[in-house]
Amino acid sequence: MMTQEEMIKTFKSFPKPLKSSVLRKLMKDFEDDLIDESIENADKAGRELTVEERLAIVENLAGSIKMDDPPMTKKEVRDAYYEHLAEKYK
Repeated sequence: MMTQEEMIKTFKSFPKPLKSSVLRKLMKDFEDDLIDESIENADKAGRELTVEERLAIVENLAGSIKMDDPPMTKKEVRDAYYEHLAEKYK
């Protein structure tokens, strides 16, 4: 197992894109651990999760399910609506 100093030296030698990727992964793992810990503590205490804990869970899950077709943008919705009105009132 690497010591903390060895990990830091190794990390410093990484190129910037890899550093960014590693940091994102570490932050996600850390957030997951915090959320798991808060859920376990809530279960043990027999209480409901606070609003902040629930929001943290929602933020963690946001974007985790990839959509086949992303939702329409405001401009696309507006254009579709105007086309509908143009067809309706020809």
